[in-house]
Amino acid sequence: MYSMRAKLLASAGFRFLAWYTLLFSLSVAALALLLFLTIRSSLEDQARNHIEAETAQLLGDYRDDGLEELRHDIRERTQNHPGARLFYRVLSADGRGIFDELPAAVAGWQRIARVDQADLLIKGSPLNDGYLLLVAAELTPERELGEAMRNRVLLALALTLVLGTGGGLWLGRRFLAEINRLSRTAERIGEGWLSERISRTGSGDEFDQLAATINRMLDRIESLVANVQQVSTHIAHDLRTPLGRLRLKLEDLAAASPAAAPDHPVQEAIAILDSIQETFAALLRIAEIQSGARKAGFTRVDLSACLTRLVEDYAAVAQDAGQELVAEIAEGLVLSGDGALLVQIFTNLIENAIRHSGPGSVILVGLQSDGAQLRGSVRDNGKGVSAELMTEIAKPFVRADAARATSGSGLGLSLVAAIAKLHGARLHFMSASPGLAVIIEFPIGVAAASVD
Repeated sequence: MYSMRAKLLASAGFRFLAWYTLLFSLSVAALALLLFLTIRSSLEDQARNHIEAETAQLLGDYRDDGLEELRHDIRERTQNHPGARLFYRVLSADGRGIFDELPAAVAGWQRIARVDQADLLIKGSPLNDGYLLLVAAELTPERELGEAMRNRVLLALALTLVLGTGGGLWLGRRFLAEINRLSRTAERIGEGWLSERISRTGSGDEFDQLAATINRMLDRIESLVANVQQVSTHIAHDLRTPLGRLRLKLEDLAAASPAAAPDHPVQEAIAILDSIQETFAALLRIAEIQSGARKAGFTRVDLSACLTRLVEDYAAVAQDAGQELVAEIAEGLVLSGDGALLVQIFTNLIENAIRHSGPGSVILVGLQSDGAQLRGSVRDNGKGVSAELMTEIAKPFVRADAARATSGSGLGLSLVAAIAKLHGARLHFMSASPGLAVIIEFPIGVAAASVD
């Protein structure tokens, strides 16, 4: 579950929508800020105009009738409109003032910020004899506008983030599902199942078009691989007859010279021909297995019993080579498969281990089940295989003995890989530190927990 969530959050679709949501949220915030500043400026201009008009009227009365008339006018305004009104203050030259208390005593415009209250906009107008008239207005509408816009912008941003995150998760999940669909098919193809194709939804979107393009490419690759396999199979098949005849001729020649030593050129030629025929036989066998023809004859095979007998048969061979063959085989494990081919897998692996691990080594043949899959293994503590060769060793004609000082065609592990693929198994080569470990994992679809 955690891995799925991590993949979802790391998906390109989720990242794209997350960035889009962030940019959209920033755009909403910037637009709201611009709108607020515009409206605030308009409200301040209205208050400024109101103060200007009131100040002009009071100054007109002052110029006509003096200071007493100014005081009378202000007193009337404060008494007749005690609620929503402007604020007034008249200061004398010695700093004494009447009417409202205002935190300013200078000429000109001032904006006074107040804690937990609306700001004050004040205009000071000088009078005769050092007097100063102050007219002010509270910017309450501006304060209310700021609070309202802040709450609504925060709500809008929260909704944007929630909807954007939800949309990102949905889009990321859909994107990840499409990628997983492509990945699963690509993994199967990488394992050699060239007949696999990416399923199409028929929606015509980019993923559907990509699937169609990849499927066309796979059709071409499968056709080319099939042609190569067919040519190699035909060559191997067609050469078997003339090589067989040539061997008979050499045997007749050897029979005509009964005193010929084992290292006589005729005997050496026969041995070379036998090796060539074994290679061609292995190629034909791999081609037969890859065709899937043997799958129709699958039966329930007691692999535990087969491996136990195989280890008993090869114990003496390993002992002659100065090695020890050890078995760790759980009883009663069965497979649905071809018994002869399953035995061939472990025969090839045991022979390879005996041939390449050297005297004094221990070869361990294992077979266990964890309920989900059946796991077979052949391990040795010999010289092992280099990391570079580990991924190539199951390919045809690739040999761990690069100098080819030992016998073999390099097809034994290719045959193992083909049989494992036929049974839907996964084949792994890894270092046993020291030595080589070959692991074969049969899925639960073909592996059973015990014999009936």
